[in-house]
Parts: sequence; C-alpha cells; structure tokens
Amino acid sequence: MAGLRVAVVGVGYMGRNHARVVSELSSELPVELAAVVDVDEARASAVAERYGATPYTSLEKMLGSEDLDAAIVATPTATHVSTALRLVEAGIKYILVEKPLAENTSTAKRLLESLGGSGVERLMVGHIERFNPAVRHLARSLERGVLGEIITASSRRVGPYVPRIRDVGVVMDLATHEIDLSRLFFDSEPIGVYAYTYRVVNEVYEDAAIVVLHFEKGSSIIEVNRVTPYKERRLLLTCTRGVAQLDYIAQNLKLFNSEWEMEARILREEPLKIEDREFLKAALEGAPVPVNALDGYRVVEIAEAALESAARGIVVRLSLGSEE
Repeated sequence: MAGLRVAVVGVGYMGRNHARVVSELSSELPVELAAVVDVDEARASAVAERYGATPYTSLEKMLGSEDLDAAIVATPTATHVSTALRLVEAGIKYILVEKPLAENTSTAKRLLESLGGSGVERLMVGHIERFNPAVRHLARSLERGVLGEIITASSRRVGPYVPRIRDVGVVMDLATHEIDLSRLFFDSEPIGVYAYTYRVVNEVYEDAAIVVLHFEKGSSIIEVNRVTPYKERRLLLTCTRGVAQLDYIAQNLKLFNSEWEMEARILREEPLKIEDREFLKAALEGAPVPVNALDGYRVVEIAEAALESAARGIVVRLSLGSEE
C-alpha cells in the first residue's frame, strides 16, 4: 500500500483529536498528517507543531500547496457541506465529515448529488458510536439472534451545557447518534417520528428533546439534553428473548434472559481511533467506507423530521429509501 497524505480541516475540539489520532496511527499504517487548517492561526500552528504537520488558516491556501489523498472535516456543522464540496472539487478522493453531515437535508442533498456513483462510498460520516467496542459487540449479538427481535430501544444521552456547540440544537447534535444506531440495530429505516423539544437555557436552539422513532417491528425512544448536571450515555434494548443494557462511556454491555445475567468481555479502545483507522484503511485500499454519505443523509433526514414533528405537533410519516 502506498503512503497516504491526510489533512484535518478545523482543529477545534474534535479536529484536534482527529489530528492526534491520525498522528498516532502513522505508527501502524502508512499515513502522514500532512496539514491542518483553522481560521484561528494560533490554534492551527499549535496543533501542527505538536503533530509535525503544516499549518494553514485558509482551505484554499492548503489545497494550493498540498498534494493530498484524504481529508477529515471537523468544522462547524453549517460549513460541513461547503468544505466537503471544495475538497471534492479539488480531487481529494476520501473525505471524512464529522456528524451530522449537514444542518438540513437540502444542503446534504447538494453534497450527495455532487458525489455521484462511487463517491458516496468514499465520503464517510463520523457517527462515532458505531465504532464503540460495546456497540459493536451488541450488534454482533443481535446478528446472531442471541436476544431475538427488538421490541423497544430506549436511550438516554444527556449532560451539561457545552458552550462550543452553537450552531445546532440537541436533535442534530446528540439525537443523531441514537438515530444512527437505531437504524443499525433495527436494520431498517423508521416509518414515522414524533418528537417534543424544549428550550431551557439556549434561546436559539432546543437543548432538550424526546424523539420517538417507529419501525415496522418496534420503536426507539430517545432522550437527549444539555441541561443535566452530569454526563450519561446509556441504551436499553428490550427484545423477544432478553434485554441488553449498554453504557457507552464505560464500554460496558450486560445481557439478560430468563435464566442468566451476562457481562460481555470487551476489549476497550477509543472509538475515534477505531473510526479513523477504518477510514484510513478504506482510503489505502480503495474500499468503501463503513458509514457512507447516504447513511449520513438519512440521519439528517430523520432528525429534520423530528424537528418538524416538534414544531407542528404531529407524527411525521417517513418513506426513506423508496426513491432509490
């Protein structure tokens, strides 16, 4: 495999971590963190110096100076699509965009249409919980039929106010994690969504929400907020043959049936490192990414429907994928 030159665009909280992880992965994969971009010159310089990359304050300057194979976009949500589109135009074949893919479906659709064909399989969306070892263990258990069919999924993703997230509310920021996993676990698209949203502290965006996704064979109840004084990330699946309890933070998974309580043996690892490793491996091998642009689009579509439901006080019916 030839070496891979990678750029990270946006080195705030998530971008800085991506830069660190790409640098760490260079010890096991033929990859190089070649450049970082951020409008904050001091921040770009500090991250670049720490990880041996070249700093830029302009995406255009970086594209005009660097020969790149892959890029990671960790800019504010409202700039995800415009940044990714410019990278596509520049001929960068593999791109990872932090979730959510876009702030709305119309913007996301522009990117999807510009990618065309195999391009959809080369743009990855950073739905990081898919790479949580406990989530992967649970997914394998469901595939093997250990728990039977899912009846209900109930998730709680709550915590205190985070000042750095200013351009989307908790539905796009937090509920999108659980929407994506609900699609994964039910192995289908929801057919309806109903939601309540609340503004407790934030005057512009909702900072608390309850979202209910209805699937043909079950439902997913999602609670998210940024008003709880402690951080909690948990999932409970009630199935026809048992129950699963998952703690995302502790990477702990317990399975229960009528006779046994079992705790899964999980090799814990940073989900971001697994995510970036699989993205870089796909780029090195010319293979499809594990969470592609269409997956990201669907999540935005469902989240947007949840916001519509809350605004109008109705159940929003969905027919996702019917046009494909």
